[in-house]
Amino acid sequence: MKGYLFCNTPEIIKESSSGGAFSAIVTAVSKKENQDVIVYGAAFDEHLNLVHQRYEAKEDYSSLRGSKYVFSEYNKSLMQVKEDLIKGAYVIFTGTPCQVYALKSFLDRENFNTNNLLTIDLICHGSPEKSLWRQYKEWLEKRHEKKIKSFSFRYKGMRWHGYSLMAEFEDGERIVNSHDLQVYMDLYFTHQIMRRSCYQCKFSSTDRPGDITLGDFWGVEDIFSGIITQKQKEAGVSLITVNSDKGKGIIELLTNMSVEFNWILHKCIDDSFIKYQTGLNSPTVKPNDNEAFREYMSKYGFDATLSKYAGFNLKGRIRYYIKYLANYIGLIK
Repeated sequence: MKGYLFCNTPEIIKESSSGGAFSAIVTAVSKKENQDVIVYGAAFDEHLNLVHQRYEAKEDYSSLRGSKYVFSEYNKSLMQVKEDLIKGAYVIFTGTPCQVYALKSFLDRENFNTNNLLTIDLICHGSPEKSLWRQYKEWLEKRHEKKIKSFSFRYKGMRWHGYSLMAEFEDGERIVNSHDLQVYMDLYFTHQIMRRSCYQCKFSSTDRPGDITLGDFWGVEDIFSGIITQKQKEAGVSLITVNSDKGKGIIELLTNMSVEFNWILHKCIDDSFIKYQTGLNSPTVKPNDNEAFREYMSKYGFDATLSKYAGFNLKGRIRYYIKYLANYIGLIK
């Protein structure tokens, strides 16, 4: 597996989860291809349901940027991709590895020509059930007594490493990294809320279904010490891995256009980056008490589950404010 470090311009990085590689790939392909380019990826709809959506590359597809820790509804997009390919468009499809695999399997079964299809899979640690995101959203809206307009799981107004969250309500109020926001990611990192199939994911390896794999470049400070500045590291850095001949062609495009668009692209000298990527080594481990967790949530509801498993209680609030104060005065990051 060949790996590459990538950084887009600061403006694009600010709207991206890491280094803005996805946007650069769309830009590069759009400039090269003398035809329509269609982009598919996960974005929230008007009801904050995560759905794979279709954009023309010349449109504003910025809603596809950024990580969303929910499993998206993508089934309808499979037929849309086929229809776009029939019309002769060049299609870029991005999603979790299982979604990319589903698309390629769907097209392969019909012996469909995929020369004009570029697939991008994401380094994934597992996706929570859609029903859990819905419960959390309703719980948060009930607490604040107003509807959420937008939500960010990786808010760049703070920092790259910290998994900062931001919710914007319909009245314009924004909250960032509040305790009731952080409980979602706290629950995510307990690994209790993944879909059951994620604990046995066959794609959590270096054998990838996509032409390109994208992720956060964890460990960049060790692998590219002295090359990437502290400011660039704190803003976010992408890891790109090449998995096919099409993927090699994309790297060539990015290389040829890097000066024109002020992109930073460096090839890894070896595969040491893999050890920093848990999603390239093994599936997320299923907690021993996962079935008990599911039974508890089913029996006692979402509020009680947050208290028991995500620390949304008095002890958790005290711990949250101590960490908040320590970060504010510079004792911890």
